[in-house]
Amino acid sequence: MVVLFKSFGIKQELVMDNYYEHDLQFQKRLDQISNRKTLEKDLQIYFDNDEKIVKLDFGNQQNLASAEVNFYNAADKSADRKKELSLVDSEQIVDVPIPDLKPGKYDIQVTWNDDQKSYYKEQFFLYQQ
Repeated sequence: MVVLFKSFGIKQELVMDNYYEHDLQFQKRLDQISNRKTLEKDLQIYFDNDEKIVKLDFGNQQNLASAEVNFYNAADKSADRKKELSLVDSEQIVDVPIPDLKPGKYDIQVTWNDDQKSYYKEQFFLYQQ
């Protein structure tokens, strides 16, 4: 009886106001990951701390249209960066300069599109100056 009585005093609220929209975005992300797994060659992400660039190797993927690269730093929101890329069909390896990135731990989140589908890949890296 005590547990039942105390349970009525606990707030039963949702953590976020727009949870339905968040769920739709989460499903979209799962679809993008699933699409990526159907590619012949997965996106390869290389980091060069000396040259301050990230190399994105799209392999032999055709009809690339655009990409968005997010550098997410969980410890410092002000260190987050976003880069929009317009891709040319012949570009299979793209250099993304990162001169303004603060040192720290980052998740690089890449979303890209071709003529038919959207894809997503996330990878951890440590950036040092």
